[in-house]
Amino acid sequence: MKELFEKLDIQSLLRRLNKGAVLIGLGAFAFVYLLGVLYFQSHFVPNTRVGARSIAFSTKQKALETLQADLDAYEVELVEGEQSIGVLPYNQLAGDVQLERALTQLLEQQSPELWLFHLLFKPAGITEAERNILLNEGKVSDLYHQLDLGGSSRTATESAKLVLAEGKGYVIQPEVYGKQLSVETLDTALKGAFLQRNKQLDLVTAYVQPKYTSSSQELLDRLAKVEGIQNTQITLTFDGHSITIPKDRIASWLILDESGNPTLDEELIVEYLGELNRQYASIYQPRQFQSTYMGVVTVQPGTLGWYINSRDEAALIKADLEAQQNVTREPSIGGYGYGMEDDIGQNYVEVDLINQWMWVYSEGVVVLETPIVSGRVGAETVPGAYQVWEKKADTALIGINPFSGEDYEQPVDYWIAFDDNAQGIHDANWQPVFGGDAHYGSGSLGCINTPPALMGQVFEWVYYGMPVIIH
Repeated sequence: MKELFEKLDIQSLLRRLNKGAVLIGLGAFAFVYLLGVLYFQSHFVPNTRVGARSIAFSTKQKALETLQADLDAYEVELVEGEQSIGVLPYNQLAGDVQLERALTQLLEQQSPELWLFHLLFKPAGITEAERNILLNEGKVSDLYHQLDLGGSSRTATESAKLVLAEGKGYVIQPEVYGKQLSVETLDTALKGAFLQRNKQLDLVTAYVQPKYTSSSQELLDRLAKVEGIQNTQITLTFDGHSITIPKDRIASWLILDESGNPTLDEELIVEYLGELNRQYASIYQPRQFQSTYMGVVTVQPGTLGWYINSRDEAALIKADLEAQQNVTREPSIGGYGYGMEDDIGQNYVEVDLINQWMWVYSEGVVVLETPIVSGRVGAETVPGAYQVWEKKADTALIGINPFSGEDYEQPVDYWIAFDDNAQGIHDANWQPVFGGDAHYGSGSLGCINTPPALMGQVFEWVYYGMPVIIH
């Protein structure tokens, strides 16, 4: 017997038997798996649920019948807190229930080859089917108004928001939890109750919720941005002055756009720079002038002088504040004479309205002088410190006579403009006499009428930007 067992090699036989069993087991598993893959081509895979209802292992038609029967039979009791409002049959609100289309799509999107995996995990795409369980929007709206769920007797919900508090800048105003619902929140709550097969729906759970609360990160980020901007230091240095923009002034520029995001009102920055200009810019300041005949006189502001370029500078300040970078710099400067101790200098035109006389100075020396005729009573020449901005030869003066109301077009040989009110220096061959009291009887409409014999020389001496001082 021993010899027989030795000849059979029992260990080798057992190994062959074990190997065969494994192969048979693998084959059986493969058969069952492939059978499942074929089966779930037309059936929903395990763990497929629409809301609380399982449609796993169902065909599309069977799932459709199951869900439709649920819709027809389902009813929910509406309560608000401890008060019962009534029982609502769900099918009274039924709308365009597009379940067949949703189930078709769900079946097409599932992966039959993963059916074993779905024994443990819910497949994707279920929410699409749930979204297609629709209610009739008009009927939900009718129910909403019937129950007066958004009426004025109910406290309205308000989101937390940034508000400007006097003396504190912007702060977060806390949210208010109201008792109003909306058609949308009611619709969502009713559909959710069905999906979970809840027998009761508490409308308290459907109250409109604030979009932002005091702890909402987006709101906290906005407040941090506001505080960062308010605390940014912008110092402007110009003409011996150093001006740090006050924190409360910066706060007054902050506004909230339609979405509640903080931004800066550039027009308010322009207004602030206008205030600085009126206080410091030379173009807005009267100046002392050593006249030829009258000694030291006070000359009113005109177009001569430097100023902070409000538009350009406002854009720079806005960018600095938005970047929340502390800066000290010279502002954008426009005009003439910045940094000059005497912006009139040694080359200028002087017009003395009392003495009806004009001088042209070059390098501090009179190179030409002449009597003139200035504006008549009612159209007086406006005194001020100006500068030449236009020169034309062989041109015409066009305008409306303020006394007669008639249009005029008067040819002249030379024209020199110096202000922004159409005042200028030009020849006037119609004037019979210049100087003295001529301006009382035949004065101009504000211009400086000059003898034609000398106007050509004036034109030659005068250049663009040359100061014109009228007093």
